[in-house]
Amino acid sequence: WWFGDPVEVAAYIKNYNKPLTAVSSYKLDDLVNIAEKLMINVYRDEDKKRYIKKQELYEAIYKKII
Repeated sequence: WWFGDPVEVAAYIKNYNKPLTAVSSYKLDDLVNIAEKLMINVYRDEDKKRYIKKQELYEAIYKKII
């Protein structure tokens, strides 16, 4: 699948065997930014006022890229 312009979506991966570092190394805003680029829903409710929990967001990203 293709996400759009590769320049906007591209990310630097230091180690292909471990593409994400530990969840504690990311701020929630960083994870939200990554998730939005991967077209992952980041909101807990329909009002789009609250984000899902940091750990849940990290796991969703991990599942999508692995």
